[in-house]
Amino acid sequence: MNRHLLALILTISCLSGYAQVKFDSGYFVANDGRKTICLIKNYDWKYNPTEFLYKQTENADAQKATITDVREFGIFNFSRYERYDLDIDTSADQLEGVTTNAPPEFKRETVFLKVLVQGKASLYIWWAENLIRYFIKTDTGSPKQLIHKTYYSSAEQTNLLENNLFRNQLVASLVAPDLSQKDFADLSYNDKSLTRIFERYNKQQHNVTESFFHKNNEKRFNLNLRLGADLSSLTMEQTYSGDTKTDLGSKISVTAGLEAEFIMGFNRNKWALVLGSAYGSYKSNPGATGAATGADYKMIESNVGLREYFFLDKKSKLFATAVGIYDAPIGSGDVYYGYNTFTYTGRLSVGLSAGYKYANKCSIELKYTYRRGILDNYDYVQGRLQTTSLVFGYTLF
Repeated sequence: MNRHLLALILTISCLSGYAQVKFDSGYFVANDGRKTICLIKNYDWKYNPTEFLYKQTENADAQKATITDVREFGIFNFSRYERYDLDIDTSADQLEGVTTNAPPEFKRETVFLKVLVQGKASLYIWWAENLIRYFIKTDTGSPKQLIHKTYYSSAEQTNLLENNLFRNQLVASLVAPDLSQKDFADLSYNDKSLTRIFERYNKQQHNVTESFFHKNNEKRFNLNLRLGADLSSLTMEQTYSGDTKTDLGSKISVTAGLEAEFIMGFNRNKWALVLGSAYGSYKSNPGATGAATGADYKMIESNVGLREYFFLDKKSKLFATAVGIYDAPIGSGDVYYGYNTFTYTGRLSVGLSAGYKYANKCSIELKYTYRRGILDNYDYVQGRLQTTSLVFGYTLF
């Protein structure tokens, strides 16, 4: 890989790593009831945490607080977590772990529950790897799990059934004049559906409700138009005659494409899946080495990868992306070498990039694609293509 480009990508990633560390105003309540106002490192946790970092002031050293010492903590206007010792159904949610047991399989756990709705009836969520559980708490008592479980009807594992006891639990707990059994009949076991019914109930009770669910209602999809320039170089090598190498030179060409970006709803929207397709080309005329050498082909690159954002301020952010790329030639994809014509076939490769985006609309990105073996289907000749791209992006919607 080009050393200067690698250094640039690593430098941007390191600088952005520092930039994205963010401590937000919050608080925590210790076991003895003392409340401390502080700054808490806001990871916007996907899975419920068991510890967090906090600072007394902006310039102070970070300290760690754990579930053993803290009974509640929160980030103002963003999230709140409360500690409870309770029974949690640990039955597998993934198909490979589903059994024929319909009842929940409870295990006593000490956890931080995340508040989704706070009111006369409060809704909590506990999310661990492969497990999502919701809890209800009314005026008195501790939270109780809302039961939902998938199970097989028989040992043959042919029919999947659902234990939707949570609907009956809610019918019994959320009693209000304007709520009927019909309102609960089609409830889904997810944030959106449960939050809506809890908010309706609290509103009918004339109870002030605080909801944290809206924090996850941000934009989740971007369609990006991408235009730029590729700087590509192709090296040919004869493997049967003393490893003779010929450099066909570096050429600049136009690249254009579309990219779909799916923002993941955790860690403050730092992570995204990207799917894209782009047009590229390479053309080099025969050289003056005594043998005809050259290439003339066009290709479509399809890529899939993972992107991480590093927020600088409300409008500016850096990003780094790693993608897997498959390029397929358009037309013949001819490569000429030693008066022979070879056909370029599609190959898998890997790309790394770093860039800057402003106002969630305009971006500039520097991308490097590792050397691709474009003639790997031949035993006696090899072609190595590497590309550095400067790409300008615009988010259409």
